[in-house]
Amino acid sequence: MVKKQANLSLGISAYYHDSAVALVGIEKSHPKIYFAAQEERYSRVKADKRFPNLALRSMLNHLNLDLNDLATFAFYEKPFQKLLRIIETQSNEFPLGLKQTKNVVRDFKASQYLLLDYRKKIGINKIETYEHHLSHAASAFFASKFENSAVLTLDGVGEFETGSIYLGTGNYLKKIRYTKFPNSLGLFYAAITSYLGFKVNSGEYKVMGLAPYGKPRYVNLMESKLIRIFEDGSLTLNMDYFGFTRSLSMFNDNLIELFDEIPREPEGKISEFHCDLAKSLQIVTEKAIFNSVRYAIQITKAKNLCYAGGVALNCVANSRLFELLPPENIFIQPAAGDAGGALGSAFLSNIKLNGYENKLIRYDMEKSLLGKNYTEIESTLLSAGIKYQKFKNYKDLDMFLARSLVENKVIGWFRGRPEFGPRALGARSIIGNAINPEMQKKMNMKIKKRESFRPFAPIVLLEEAKNWFDWKHLVPSEFMLFVANVTKQKISVSPQEIPTFSELHKWLGTPRSEIPAVTHVDYSARLQTIDGDHPFRQVLTFFFQMTKVPVLINTSFNVRNEPIVETPEDALRCFFTTDIDLLALDQFLIDKCDQNFNSLSSFLKQNYVGEND
Repeated sequence: MVKKQANLSLGISAYYHDSAVALVGIEKSHPKIYFAAQEERYSRVKADKRFPNLALRSMLNHLNLDLNDLATFAFYEKPFQKLLRIIETQSNEFPLGLKQTKNVVRDFKASQYLLLDYRKKIGINKIETYEHHLSHAASAFFASKFENSAVLTLDGVGEFETGSIYLGTGNYLKKIRYTKFPNSLGLFYAAITSYLGFKVNSGEYKVMGLAPYGKPRYVNLMESKLIRIFEDGSLTLNMDYFGFTRSLSMFNDNLIELFDEIPREPEGKISEFHCDLAKSLQIVTEKAIFNSVRYAIQITKAKNLCYAGGVALNCVANSRLFELLPPENIFIQPAAGDAGGALGSAFLSNIKLNGYENKLIRYDMEKSLLGKNYTEIESTLLSAGIKYQKFKNYKDLDMFLARSLVENKVIGWFRGRPEFGPRALGARSIIGNAINPEMQKKMNMKIKKRESFRPFAPIVLLEEAKNWFDWKHLVPSEFMLFVANVTKQKISVSPQEIPTFSELHKWLGTPRSEIPAVTHVDYSARLQTIDGDHPFRQVLTFFFQMTKVPVLINTSFNVRNEPIVETPEDALRCFFTTDIDLLALDQFLIDKCDQNFNSLSSFLKQNYVGEND
């Protein structure tokens, strides 16, 4: 429970994408993150950008607080500066950008009404705004263990900035350099994402997953026509090919003419061209990130790196950073996107509030399990008429679940506080047997209802990771922000050049390792390691004892185009409308085979939410 004298600071991000709330404080010199959650988890609208009313209400109820208990209120960017950038940009593009300006002005007005409303509720002196990229930088630096660090931020755009380098020392962040809009690595990636038929601000990870199927045929074309990347990581975009300064489209007809291909429709067929374009985009992006990090280390003379912003979620590019620094010297904020800006602004406000500018303050991310802990589960099951088994302890339940996984059952996993950020980290997950070569296809098509090319991530015991993946490090990969190849000893099909696109259907049906369900076409895997007292560790340990394989599939507990489940009701709805076999809802086990679906019709009707875009 929160002590109200803890000098609490609330951080808010909203009105672009992934709005969120974060509450932090300092009790008896101990910094703490009390709560952090995205609005999408409650509204069920993916990447929801609206003011996070539902998340805020849940936080206040969960912690038994009201607004007057908050010492400061921090907003993750400066709305007037953002509006100034829009006006400046559109004045150069007039009248082409009128539609875009209308949308931005609408959101600006909403943010100002918000700030005015909270000034009335909690007092004008409690309201603070911070620069967008400073909020990103703070979200990483003050959640790291480093006293000194280079801090890099890369995303689409904040107010005027699209990327920044800071020097973090103690509790201070000094801006060293920034890249100015419209030159943006994040918007470059987003434009190609849109061209490939995926949704901007939510589909970029699909492009990253598609890239290994292609060849880098368009790297030279991109670097000669679209983007120029310098040795220091700075870049310029050729705006003749992009539309985001003047229209609601990320690209224009010149880009279509350049590639001589019609843009893919959102549900259109994926061709060899799309794979090659995704691969080329990944190569160019990695170059820009690598150059930026190398320069940040060089100019700050720092031995550590903190990294945030939406681009920091590119785990393939992140793994290249080990060429510059060892993993123990790198910290990437797991909620690296705009949601993390709420956390960063809360950190900045709270350090200032408590007068700790001269005392080292760092906030523990608590494995990024920062949401609400749901305890009234049994009453939900009883009222819905759901048959269940209640286990007296987690050990017996986890043993049963491990046996079920050996039998190739797919399990919905709901335990403890939900994750903050876009990745399922073992609190709201769907888990499966990584040994079964049919499991990837089954989970993609019948459960996740998503594109067949998408890989699944492995979750592995940290002490065993080096035996199964090229992860020789003692430090964990707990936030699923890096990739590692399956070790040669575990590969069952000799590595070879990726086949032509027309042969991929054969390739996808061929088990490539002893853990085929989590081995991508290029033998890579987006790795999450488990150690210590993580709630997922016990079931994974039991599975290891039964199979001699310390690896399971871990994917987010949701279906395509929906956010990860938040509440027990969300989990039950997803369970009953997919082919998941078992649901482990805290200490309760629900077996689909035991249910009378006629008696459940009322519950499902009340709780069903269709797919959203």
